[in-house]
Amino acid sequence: MVSKENLRQRLRPKRRALRPRQKTHWDRQLNQKLCQWLARHPVQRIHTYLPLPEEVNLEPSLQFMLDQGLQLYAPKTLAQGQLENRPLRDLQALRHGRYHTRYPATTEVYTGGYDLILVPGLAFDPAGYRVGYGGGYYDRLLAHTPHRHALALAYPFQMLAQELPREAHDQPVGEVLLPA
Repeated sequence: MVSKENLRQRLRPKRRALRPRQKTHWDRQLNQKLCQWLARHPVQRIHTYLPLPEEVNLEPSLQFMLDQGLQLYAPKTLAQGQLENRPLRDLQALRHGRYHTRYPATTEVYTGGYDLILVPGLAFDPAGYRVGYGGGYYDRLLAHTPHRHALALAYPFQMLAQELPREAHDQPVGEVLLPA
């Protein structure tokens, strides 16, 4: 079985090498699928990551959610694999954090549960297990935070047919949305 690190080394460059036109096309499809998912699953409190440039651009969906009055929370990445979740009320009111991430500019911290957690990743398997960036941030969040749904959005090449390497702390997502 291939290692998580090998998968990271293989998939990060592949994702960065996506042609802008293809990325925009897939991003549009994934945002539509996310909005359709939201229409079928009434949720109110949503944890979301704020995407890096090479990740699926969630911002159209996030703005839609804000416009619908949904409660969004996004993490500030702290040391030792911890996330500090903050209310996200404005996509323009962000600060830059660790690992080129962005987070809400507010100092208010949220510690409650979620109806939906949107989870980033580099690779996914059919059982919902994922390979992330190696810090275990989202495995800890999923394991220790009450939530009803965990969902990921991915490009087709990120969904692998084979089972990914798993460790005892790994947490699966319930569903991975792919472009049509």
